[in-house]
Amino acid sequence: MNPPLSKGIYLEKRRVLLRWGAPLKELFDTGSPECIQERASGLYQLNWQYEEAFDGFPVSVGTKLNEKAKVKEFQISPSAAGNPREVYQATKEKLSTLLEKEGKETVDDYMKLPSTVWKTKELKVTLSVFERFGEYCVLNIKRLGVIEAEPVDGING
Repeated sequence: MNPPLSKGIYLEKRRVLLRWGAPLKELFDTGSPECIQERASGLYQLNWQYEEAFDGFPVSVGTKLNEKAKVKEFQISPSAAGNPREVYQATKEKLSTLLEKEGKETVDDYMKLPSTVWKTKELKVTLSVFERFGEYCVLNIKRLGVIEAEPVDGING
């Protein structure tokens, strides 16, 4: 059984947990991410491509942070087959089941792009279709409040 989302993002193929509150070094050593350092900002972009999360859902996961920060947010690209609105709908259904609640959906007036937000005591989850030279489905999961990275039994050594 996968750890709850309140603990972090569990990468099922690599069988590792990207823990909330983990520092850059720990994330860099977890699951062999691709790492790009942005010279201007000093931020590191970490990416875990071609993964599965949320019980077999195909995704790519990324986060940006500096050397002193601890992770509070992940950007997730659902990579299920289909057009972005179909992927959005499938992801929305998966998240509603995972979070055990329906999110609040809105649709923008201009391009009719859907967005759904779920808020729990510990998380803010935002799923959207956006347009930039084509439509894309994106998922942002943010850990709310003070975060202390705590070990989860049997995961990551």
